[in-house]
Amino acid sequence: MDLRKQRPQVASSAFCHLYCEMVQYFQGRCEKMADLDTKLTELGVDVGLRLNELIAFRERTGKREVKLIAMLQHITTTVWRFLFGKTADLEK
Repeated sequence: MDLRKQRPQVASSAFCHLYCEMVQYFQGRCEKMADLDTKLTELGVDVGLRLNELIAFRERTGKREVKLIAMLQHITTTVWRFLFGKTADLEK
């Protein structure tokens, strides 16, 4: 599987369904709300790291942003475009 190829479009309803299933899965296994929050946070960090690695591999910039403004610009342009097909509109 070539990771550099263009990815197919996936319906947002599929993402919503997957998210609901993940929340229900962890709700059934956690007794306290703090435990649920921790589990979902850990899952989000793992997904975010993998997404960041994939974007970095595809972009091949070889550059890691360390300044806050540069990081936010990277998120609003590259990451947002990867996830939603357009850059973020921050004026609203």
